[in-house]
Amino acid sequence: MIDARSILSAISSDVSCKESIVHESGEKVKWYPILKCDPAGLLLGVEQEGKWVVEAKSCLYILSEAGSFWRLVSLLEQPLNDIRSEVAEVFNKSLDVSTNIDDIFPFTDIVRSGLEFGTKHWAEKAFEWYDELLPEKKQHLRDSLTKLETAKWASQKLRQKAKKELKRMDF
Repeated sequence: MIDARSILSAISSDVSCKESIVHESGEKVKWYPILKCDPAGLLLGVEQEGKWVVEAKSCLYILSEAGSFWRLVSLLEQPLNDIRSEVAEVFNKSLDVSTNIDDIFPFTDIVRSGLEFGTKHWAEKAFEWYDELLPEKKQHLRDSLTKLETAKWASQKLRQKAKKELKRMDF
């Protein structure tokens, strides 16, 4: 979750927000679009309480748990630095908020979703992003790497990479 008070208070009042109905609760919430997720056609944003949300087919989903970020695995198809730049542009220019994108954007949660998705393709894509994460962010993925190390669906190459990364964390 984003530090809602500091980020949202910095957003100028002329920035338009959207109002959508949350799929799970039927509650109507206001939120700020941040990133269009192609090719899936999803719209990622942040709601007024500071939680990440994704709009899909006119429904809004709150991304409140690590397991709920699976909807964003298609972002792994794009280079991490491209996503980082797009998000930084929205926050720093459109929303007039100066912040470190790595501290607020759920890169780690998206990588976790790819590692745990259960397919070779998404795990490989997740490792492409993983390699570019800050070392302290990689530590948050220890459980995912441990699961991947013994996953029956994973190739030997993926299992070995997970094992190698876990050993690196222990040093």
